[in-house]
Amino acid sequence: MSTRSITWTSVVGFRFAAYLVLLACMGLNTASLAAVPELIDYQGKVTTSDGTPLNGDYPIQFSIYADSTGGVALWTESHTSVSVSEGLFHVFLGSVADLPDTLFDEADRWLGINVDSDGEMSPRIRIGSVPYALKSGDAGPDGDWTVSGDDIYLSVTGNVGVGTDTPNAKLDVAGTAMVEGFTLPTGATDGYVLTSDGGGAGTWQSAVSSGNYDNVYTVAASGGDYTSITSALNACTSPGYANRYLVRVMPGTYSESITCLSYVRLQGAGKYATRINGGVTAADSCTIDGFFIDGGITCPGVSPTITHNLITHSGNGIEITASGEPWIKENEISECGGWGIHCNGWNTNAWIIANDIHENVFGGIRCDDASPTISNNQILENENYGIYLIGAMGAPSEPTIDDNVIGRTTGGPGTGVGIYMTNYAEPRIIANDIWINYTGIEIQAATQPSIMGNNFGYNAAFGIRCFSSGSSKPVVIQANHIHSNPLVGVDIVTCTPVVSHNNIFANHATNPDIQYAGPPYPTISLNVVDTIWGAGTGATGMYNVDRNGAVVNP
Repeated sequence: MSTRSITWTSVVGFRFAAYLVLLACMGLNTASLAAVPELIDYQGKVTTSDGTPLNGDYPIQFSIYADSTGGVALWTESHTSVSVSEGLFHVFLGSVADLPDTLFDEADRWLGINVDSDGEMSPRIRIGSVPYALKSGDAGPDGDWTVSGDDIYLSVTGNVGVGTDTPNAKLDVAGTAMVEGFTLPTGATDGYVLTSDGGGAGTWQSAVSSGNYDNVYTVAASGGDYTSITSALNACTSPGYANRYLVRVMPGTYSESITCLSYVRLQGAGKYATRINGGVTAADSCTIDGFFIDGGITCPGVSPTITHNLITHSGNGIEITASGEPWIKENEISECGGWGIHCNGWNTNAWIIANDIHENVFGGIRCDDASPTISNNQILENENYGIYLIGAMGAPSEPTIDDNVIGRTTGGPGTGVGIYMTNYAEPRIIANDIWINYTGIEIQAATQPSIMGNNFGYNAAFGIRCFSSGSSKPVVIQANHIHSNPLVGVDIVTCTPVVSHNNIFANHATNPDIQYAGPPYPTISLNVVDTIWGAGTGATGMYNVDRNGAVVNP
């Protein structure tokens, strides 16, 4: 282990950069299909012992071992001058000393690194599954592939996708064309590889982006198959489960409104690179990924996948109606004139996961009679409401709201609420951070939430305000931490919630941690709470204590 000041702090990642038969790969290096070039695109970070990133050119030695400690290196190469900027460096392993064909024959391999002859650092880094794809250079499905010297033969019968049926057809050594009996797609060069389904059906497809898609179109201002997204979608003939399309949209601005198709993936170049100035209407089993969408997305009774977009609109960012159940994950939804996401109608039960929903005028998310899953989102700096729930008798709003951060909602009394509910809402609100709103949660008549394991802090007035005795069962406020809310921690107004197992203290030096009025009255038991004020002192319950262990009666 190093005795000097240079330390290993993190692995940025491995990226395999070889031309593979049977696998679409992330990076391409031209080579024979018979002899796959063995390079691993590797990135890492080094700092001094106090965490200061290194800068400059350093000699770095890399070694691969069969064990996490000790043993003899199976392979070693030395790079004499590696550029390191802010601690980050990037090399191709195998560019100095060839990686042996047998290097990844076994399951476990470990990387050691020695910077500036400082001694090998500890611990070694375990190499994940991607470099083991090097072995695909001499693999083939069930004898369909035959290698003879530098020649590779494919023996198949039946449909081989693009091209012709070719028993015993021969590939050239560069792997870019069939020499005998097989024709590549028009314009195909070394950007194409031969893939197989393992049962003998071979297909030429783009190694860069086609993946498991049957058809690939590129949209670009110049050099693509089409210059507009709509024209590419119009060219998708009978898409289906066995006939999937990928429409790749290159960087640029596309001023058009889009109507998606089922089993078609719209893939932008990233939310800051590919912009759609217009609305997008989704379809069942479509994917919308990697765009800036200035016009919002509508899901009229359909269930698409919506990921990695930046979405804004003068109205609602994403509008879901008529039992649509989209998967909405890892998007940024901001500065909409309405709601960030509106689930409108019974059974519009979206999965809303890990999004950044901020600065929307009406609020972050609204659910009308809807019961989505709202999990792991950042719902911040929206006006009026972070989440707004409204149900109806026979069509309640019953979402699960867990592990979100809901805060900085702007507005005063009556608005500025982290989670607001009314009229037969029955949410499960679990393990959220709800802070810096005017009120953390406001519970209006006929709602009956379960509020458990949340952290309420630094709201301008109330942690929780409850005006509801529920419709068929009481409101449950259990196992929460409610602190630093300067007016009242829990304010209960003429209703019957069950308040138990909470830590409710340090809200205000002179105001109460729990305040209630009635009749009817709440049940308050088993809490750590410094002060309880009750108008009429009619609450029931027992086993409440303050932080010093003294009994506090409800």
